[in-house]
This record gives sequence, structure tokens and C-alpha cells, in this order.
Amino acid sequence: MSSRFLRGAWATTLCTAAAAASFAAVAAEPPPPRPDPTRIDAAVPPLAHRSALQRYRPLTDEPRRDWRDANAEVARIGGWRAYLREAHAPEPAASAPASPMTPAAPAASTRATPMPPHGHGHHAPGGRR
Repeated sequence: MSSRFLRGAWATTLCTAAAAASFAAVAAEPPPPRPDPTRIDAAVPPLAHRSALQRYRPLTDEPRRDWRDANAEVARIGGWRAYLREAHAPEPAASAPASPMTPAAPAASTRATPMPPHGHGHHAPGGRR
């Protein structure tokens, strides 16, 4: 075997052993004590609710444009990377809290009539041949 291969194998073994030792050290640390849930005076972290619709932006109508103009603007802005930056940008602070949603009225029933049972075409009526 070449000495280059042995040095690489030795370095790999050494790195693996160091990683295993660090994982073992982290695993050996006891977890922080948790409050007893049966005690009424136990410390409880505050509840925090984040709505899934907090960052929702409704669809807006935009005028149609020529695709060549749209492509030229995307190229001028910086291509798809500009849209990626825009998607990951923090949202501006809301000026007023959102109003609570009101339930929509149920739609008129437009139920379709069910299809008749579909036979396989190879069984005699009554299930006997």
C-alpha cells in the first residue's frame, strides 16, 4: 500500500474517532431538569400562536403584458435569484391587526346524481353462472 493511502486512512480514522468522542460527550450531559407537571405552581412557558396565514398575500389582478417585456424585466431585475430573495425577505410590519375572518355562507347544493352500479359484464344476473 502507498503511504498516501495510509495517511488518508489514518486521517479518516482519527476524524471519525474525534467525532464519536464529541458525540459521546454531548450524550453524557444530563438534560436540564423539567418542571413537575403535577404541581400547580410549576413554571409553564408562555403560549405563542403563529397563524399559518400570517404571511398570506391575496392574489391580485395584474394587467397582462407581452412575454418579451416580462422576460426583459426579469433579466433586468436579476433573474430567478431576485424572486428567491423576495420570497425570503422579512415581511413589513402590519399597520393594523387583521380583522377576524367571518365564515362564508354555504354554497347552494349542486350535488351530482350518482352513477348506476357498473357491472363487470361477465357475471350472470344473480351471481350464478
